[in-house]
Amino acid sequence: SRCRETNPHITCECGAMGYLQQASKVLLIIALPVVAQIHSCFDEHCSQWLDTDGNRIEAHGAGLIRNEKDDKWYWYGESLKTDEEEGLDEVIVRGVNCYSSQELHGPWKSEGMVLKGTDISVIGESGPFIVERPKVLYNEKTDKFVMWFHLDNKEYLLRNVGVATADSAAGPFTFLHAIRPDGLSSLDMSLYMDTDKQAYFVRSVDNTFFAISGLTEDFLNTTGILSTGDGTLDGIGMVEGFAMFRHPYPAGKLYMLASHLNYWKPTALTLFRSDGPDLSDPQWVALGNPTGEDVSFNSQPNFVVQGKSEKGEYFPVYMADNWVHAGPRGLIDASYVWLPLHFKDENTAVLHRIHNWTTLHPFKHLETLEQAPKGAMLQSWSKVQHGHPGKGRKASLLGAKGKRGHPKAGPIAMRQTGQRAGQKKMKAKAHGGQWQKQKARNQKWKNKAQHRNKGKWHGSRPLGWGTKPQMPRDHVEEVR
Repeated sequence: SRCRETNPHITCECGAMGYLQQASKVLLIIALPVVAQIHSCFDEHCSQWLDTDGNRIEAHGAGLIRNEKDDKWYWYGESLKTDEEEGLDEVIVRGVNCYSSQELHGPWKSEGMVLKGTDISVIGESGPFIVERPKVLYNEKTDKFVMWFHLDNKEYLLRNVGVATADSAAGPFTFLHAIRPDGLSSLDMSLYMDTDKQAYFVRSVDNTFFAISGLTEDFLNTTGILSTGDGTLDGIGMVEGFAMFRHPYPAGKLYMLASHLNYWKPTALTLFRSDGPDLSDPQWVALGNPTGEDVSFNSQPNFVVQGKSEKGEYFPVYMADNWVHAGPRGLIDASYVWLPLHFKDENTAVLHRIHNWTTLHPFKHLETLEQAPKGAMLQSWSKVQHGHPGKGRKASLLGAKGKRGHPKAGPIAMRQTGQRAGQKKMKAKAHGGQWQKQKARNQKWKNKAQHRNKGKWHGSRPLGWGTKPQMPRDHVEEVR
């Protein structure tokens, strides 16, 4: 119960078995381990993420680090976006908030505002200042935590980077200076530390191209431009929202996720792979949009960290903001989308629209997909758990009978009202000669399945499901 009280943005799965002996009135309870799940916010019907004090988590444009000193995650991000009175073109951010947690799924404890906008001083500027996309690295040589962030005025004409340092991951951070690294303006930006401890800075230069620079040994400045990329790198347009990582971690290929430009509105992601020897000659290759959706689940990338499964395997975690589709107030209701990125091979990576997932079993939803025949369709139940049945999009999950190896890949008839589904079976169309060849095997499979599942056959629903349209809690809800 404590897990649910303090973390409505995650689903806490637990089991309990109770036995009441009436004669002696002894209650025996055996509790199973709690498995916390990350719950992404894809639309305005989602629950807001709360910290351990019950307050909304405000840490947008995030950057995260794992602090080896206390074995905790630290999440840094922009404080509440304010646009109610001044409009979207005059968004003012008050500072950088910090949250800490032993686990990536939380619970997240607020460490307060570790850098205030009033602490920032820029020659010739009076403020208030815009602070966006804070990223923090730990410098082993100086034993300092170093923060970089996009620093601007409300007209977005300053286009600087702010640098601050702290003795502790939990801050507070002391503002050092505002710079234009390598003499170039800087808009959307990010930091990346490679496995050899070399640190890099990537930023959009006037939304015309992006540039990558190395950091000095103390991480307080840059050492010069290593490489640049223009707006036609993926054949679509200029990119921003950079997030770099390696896969497989730690010695695999270097990748970078980025979005396109449409102010606060979501756009299509692009995943890039570096085929060059290093970032001085990255030779970026565009691999397409891992979401397969033009608005990328209403998200824009901020950062990628390496999660670790129960098997001890590393996997990349896509961390993003849902800027304007997380609530009725738009930007003020901005929330978060965190998803495991699944690599099929070095050329293909997929983000699935899953509402609940665990860091211990990040790809559990793939078990259903692997059992499903190609082309099978199932009406999405993304809104059922939120009280809006039947309004989700279709997802490729199961065959007409929901059985492994079933060749009849087709839609499953489900009532969109969320009421009892009808008993009528929809006919799946044959796909060329393949259906004709398998016709005999289909009938054999059907006979066996009906015999084995007496009493469990509900029209065209998957085997084992009840008559009410309710998905298992750990089941994927929407898949692209």
